[in-house]
Amino acid sequence: MSSKFKMSGKITQVSGVKSGTTKKGDEWKSLTICIKENTDEYPNEVAIDYFKMGDNVKFIDGFKGKVGDDVEADFTATVREHNGRYYNSLNLWSINIVSEAVASGGGEIDEMPF
Repeated sequence: MSSKFKMSGKITQVSGVKSGTTKKGDEWKSLTICIKENTDEYPNEVAIDYFKMGDNVKFIDGFKGKVGDDVEADFTATVREHNGRYYNSLNLWSINIVSEAVASGGGEIDEMPF
């Protein structure tokens, strides 16, 4: 079972890249991206897996998203059963950076409001 979803929000965390080789000898890479909705009340935060294999690992290497970027993500939700327990996973299909986070500079410190 698989369902398609779309979400817009801000990246709150990007994991380090994990990589390996399949038994067939294909290279794979993955990372996890946490996105928090841009809503004022009760925003949801999700961790979405970004997995690529073979010639597509270049998309992982080329991922430029960073914490604070506003993004739009398309992903699927899947569920698997193992020994009577169910496991959900969110798998990224595409991600667009809407606006990049502004790096904080070493400018002047604002005065305290009191």
